[in-house]
Amino acid sequence: MLNHLDSLNTGKLLGYLLMFLAVGGAILYVLWLLGAIPFLDPDAAVKTTALLVMLFLFLVIGFIGYVAATTKPPKPIKR
Repeated sequence: MLNHLDSLNTGKLLGYLLMFLAVGGAILYVLWLLGAIPFLDPDAAVKTTALLVMLFLFLVIGFIGYVAATTKPPKPIKR
């Protein structure tokens, strides 16, 4: 008899792993933010989140600029 995990393809297994990590990360983040983890500073949670959000925003803006600067203009449609 096949094990349940043997019947899952790699994409589904990766999807389940990502869902598990997302839930675990969210729980750890909330505990960190509420000060339930004594060796982590709750203020650092806010600062780290703000830093990551801004870095992601600048990454997206930079990527859009790169694509706009390096994409060839489309050829005109001849009728």
